[in-house]
Amino acid sequence: MQKILIAAALAGVVLVVGFFALKRHGGNDLIQMAKGGATETEILAAAERSPNQRLTADQVIALKQAGVSDQVVVTLLRKNGIFTGVIKK
Repeated sequence: MQKILIAAALAGVVLVVGFFALKRHGGNDLIQMAKGGATETEILAAAERSPNQRLTADQVIALKQAGVSDQVVVTLLRKNGIFTGVIKK
């Protein structure tokens, strides 16, 4: 039971740190745009103008949970040379 509580606490810390890292680097703007009803085209334009940063897995999850499309996330990943594949639908 103690191991489960420790694992849950660590997972919570990772999510909080990931959220604040995303917010600090401007990803929060994309999340706000998605939640505010901006079109994918508008969010893509903002993603293309955003400063280069290496997205963590937690940041990608936060973007997806906010409703940001795969295309926007892949655009951010490609800007940093992280993703070179194609999106399969």
